[in-house]
Amino acid sequence: MKALSLDLRQRIVTALESGQNRAHIAARFEVSESSVYRLQRQWKSNGDLAPKKRAGRGRAFKDEDLALLETLVAQQTDPTGARLVSAWHENTGKRVGLSTTHRALHQLKMSFKKRAASPAKETKPSATPSARK
Repeated sequence: MKALSLDLRQRIVTALESGQNRAHIAARFEVSESSVYRLQRQWKSNGDLAPKKRAGRGRAFKDEDLALLETLVAQQTDPTGARLVSAWHENTGKRVGLSTTHRALHQLKMSFKKRAASPAKETKPSATPSARK
């Protein structure tokens, strides 16, 4: 979920300071009661209403990194996932996984179908016909 806007946070705290009930404020601004309580507690403890930093690890490929990845793909004569991962590590010093690289390529709307790059193979029958009667 996205964080509540600073304007909305200020309106909620103003309503709290005017003595309105938390449940009424939550219904009025279409937020949960726990959000109203959390904002009240944050305002009383440090006087700040700014949203906290979101938890979790950042993305491995930032927007500016995607341009570099696209360049690396263009430089490869026969790009495979493993080759792109090693080329990425050589150029940036950062390690990324194969799945992460594939997701980034998907984000760039790029895919590698070996069939387009290699000639079609001759089709052979898979087995001899059976002798059923």
